[in-house]
Amino acid sequence: NTHLDKALSQIIKQELNVKEVDFSNGENELDTTLETKITPELKAEGDARNLIRSIQNLRKESNLELKDKIKIFAPTWPTDFEKEILSKTLAVNIEKSDHLKIEKIS
Repeated sequence: NTHLDKALSQIIKQELNVKEVDFSNGENELDTTLETKITPELKAEGDARNLIRSIQNLRKESNLELKDKIKIFAPTWPTDFEKEILSKTLAVNIEKSDHLKIEKIS
């Protein structure tokens, strides 16, 4: 059942934090294989998520409102995900710094 496969696939993806789920038809059994290799792209995506989470925590600690724009100062960040980082944190730019910090833009 394709509809069931899609619905179940979404649940499995969310619960296991995986990108892809494939089903194979067997005789009354479910065959499961997990690909656990972390590619450079997956590592960069995870690093971006962690940075976004840290920035959001800094926003909360600074009592910033949802509409407040910020600048980000960070030692490193995955450049392939820079647009996503800026978008999800309402930042206008990221600059190199010794440690992670944010600054509200007036």
